[in-house]
Amino acid sequence: VDMIKRCVSVEGLNLSTGWTPQATQAFQLAIEAVVRKNPILTGKIIEKKSSPWPWSRRELHIIPNVYPPGSHSFVSVVEPP
Repeated sequence: VDMIKRCVSVEGLNLSTGWTPQATQAFQLAIEAVVRKNPILTGKIIEKKSSPWPWSRRELHIIPNVYPPGSHSFVSVVEPP
């Protein structure tokens, strides 16, 4: 549980400029389709304890679709380094 809590979530993907507009749009649409089909990607992780004692077992739960897929663009087009 502690290791998972320290992990950084995936917030998006960067696509370098230079692709054709059609290829860029196809990539963006493909990523959006994956996000919409997997509600866990727009979910929120919460921690639940079975009791108030510090040694009690802790569990992580995911609440799917907390953040609507359309509220965040997962693809950014950036200039290459």
